[in-house]
Amino acid sequence: MIGLNRLRRYGRLAPVLGLGVLAAMAAASGGRAQLKAAAVKEPALVYADQGWTQADRDLFYTTSQGSHLMPYAWFKALRRADTGAGFADDQLQRYGYLHNESAAAVDNLPIGFALDKRSATTQLGMTCAACHTTQLTYLDHGTSKALRVDGAPTGADFQRFLVDLGAAAQATLDDSARFDAFARAVLSGDYSADTAASLKVEFGGWTSAFQDFMGRALPTTAPWGPGRLDAIGMIFNRVSGPDLDLPDNVIRADAPVSYPFLWNAHRQDKTQWNGVAGNGLYTLGLARNTGEVLGVFADYKPVISFSGVVNPLTGKRMWRVIGFGGNSVDFDGLEQIEEKIAVLKPPPWPKEAFPLDARRVAAGAVVFQNNCAKSCHEAGSASYPPGAWVTPIQAVGTDPRMAGNAGRMVQSGPFEGSQALVKVLTFDKQATAVDLLTTSVVGTMLSEALDHPDRLTTGVLRAVQLDAGAVSSGGLMAAAPASTSSKVALLSQLSTLYAPAAATPEASYEARRLYGIWATAPYLHNGSVPTLADLLLPASQRPKTFCVGTRVFDPVKVGFATDAASPGNVCSFDTAAPGNSNQGHDYGKSLSATDRRNLLEYLKQL
Repeated sequence: MIGLNRLRRYGRLAPVLGLGVLAAMAAASGGRAQLKAAAVKEPALVYADQGWTQADRDLFYTTSQGSHLMPYAWFKALRRADTGAGFADDQLQRYGYLHNESAAAVDNLPIGFALDKRSATTQLGMTCAACHTTQLTYLDHGTSKALRVDGAPTGADFQRFLVDLGAAAQATLDDSARFDAFARAVLSGDYSADTAASLKVEFGGWTSAFQDFMGRALPTTAPWGPGRLDAIGMIFNRVSGPDLDLPDNVIRADAPVSYPFLWNAHRQDKTQWNGVAGNGLYTLGLARNTGEVLGVFADYKPVISFSGVVNPLTGKRMWRVIGFGGNSVDFDGLEQIEEKIAVLKPPPWPKEAFPLDARRVAAGAVVFQNNCAKSCHEAGSASYPPGAWVTPIQAVGTDPRMAGNAGRMVQSGPFEGSQALVKVLTFDKQATAVDLLTTSVVGTMLSEALDHPDRLTTGVLRAVQLDAGAVSSGGLMAAAPASTSSKVALLSQLSTLYAPAAATPEASYEARRLYGIWATAPYLHNGSVPTLADLLLPASQRPKTFCVGTRVFDPVKVGFATDAASPGNVCSFDTAAPGNSNQGHDYGKSLSATDRRNLLEYLKQL
């Protein structure tokens, strides 16, 4: 237990360690009742100073990317399987998603859930903000505050949301009275026995496909839990599985990772935790986000046609041509979001509530330069793309499962015999999932650009033109009309999209610059270390199990409270489970306790 004198040093009892931590202390001193009253009071929402206006946030929170989870009318009519209440009545806050307080919010949708109205049926989908927005709660001189941090990892439990959504759909389908109420809500004035029967066929098909996919893809023995998602695994599963009608390509997505923070992401020369994706251009950023939306329910059905020379031995044509136009990706929305993220600043430490110790910050800067900066978290600039930051991809002894799974092989299906678009490769019966994804991403972007050769406002062509202005001195392309240069420009720029790091005996992951790192708990790529203070300890001294899911902030250890009493916490993180190892990144083990404290103070203010 932290002593009262030490607590006073962190704000004279008012700016506390977090409601859950202080609750235990207050109980010990007879103050439980007063603290409980403060804890239940709705905290005042404040926004981190990250350079965004409310209009910028509204765009980030509600702009569609083309994700099609289900028709919105269905979602509005869906009832929870356990209570019968409306599925979204609480704005999905029971899963950790955030209330959208903005006037731009649609109906009762939380932050990051958006509507796509481009087709005849309005579709509900997800956008970046669902996974990359968080709030931290704490007391600031007696006032309960909720600090909104845009671009930070969510604490939401995505797997539980998916499981419950499938269960609610299945319960609706299996119960005639429940389905009748659902059909009347969906069809309204068009309700009849015939229209309800047609709806049941359509809804049944969706439910069957959703349940089959999630039954194959979601882990059963070690769920992702709050704040984590096996994003790469799910993207590979979607693109190589149901999108190609190859269900056997779907495997357990059992390598969950912490959601990366978004500020400064556009400046890296590589991205994804294993550094597999080229980055640093708007075009590459759009490609990164295209792969993301393909993974979160975008419609994608490549169209196959045959052409080329007939093989005299088999009598079959030797080449397949894939058409990529059959997708729902909203490139305009993706590009708008990427341009907003490009100006998003790291969140400053809330020093009004938790004053910094200038002496320790100065001493910590020396520790950082001697132990963290060189070749890791303060690397130089890349030669290409110009001005991008070098992002070292290094093996530091951390859990290998994510990196190992990222190299998986899948059946090529309709891609067999076709050419990959950014590699000298003809797809065989099997291919790496990342090659298949890369070709899918590049193909959809090329299709979009060539379908709109004269419309410079489309997201793909806008990205091309932005990059042309940024790198024309390097000879990549001139800012010419897109109708004559879009395909060449896109292929040139996207040629660096698939740029895996050199093979190493161990699993390797990116070492990003650490601006704003204080707001991105939990730590390591798989979220296996709850606080920065724990990360600086020798791996043998880090917590083996801990609670996750609360928004209660611990400013001393820098992370979220890990006690069972903090609201929202689920005490389920076990570092002994496969994929959850908290070993590696052992750079703090040689530091003295004083050096660790100084380094932690320095990291707060980055």
